[in-house]
Amino acid sequence: MDVRCDHVLFARFGEDEYLIRDPTTLDRVDQLVKPIRTLGEQAREITASHGAARGDKLGRRELKDELRPIKARRRQLVLHVSGKIEALARAAVRRGRAQRLN
Repeated sequence: MDVRCDHVLFARFGEDEYLIRDPTTLDRVDQLVKPIRTLGEQAREITASHGAARGDKLGRRELKDELRPIKARRRQLVLHVSGKIEALARAAVRRGRAQRLN
């Protein structure tokens, strides 16, 4: 049997490991991480726009200064959504929507 699954969530609770393929759970996780991905895209665009200037010390400092607020916001978002994603994963396990791996 060939099962193609390119969208999954891996969760570990203590020694227990699960693979979650539940579309409802995955859609909700996608909604939660979308702003984080958007910040990553912004950071990549800024980094690319600096191009050759990254090679000198001043250019690197300017790049870091420009990326600092994006990184800070990303950290805040990750901390904010981590617990929510864990709760979604635990709910999927309780509902029997997760495959136990061990």
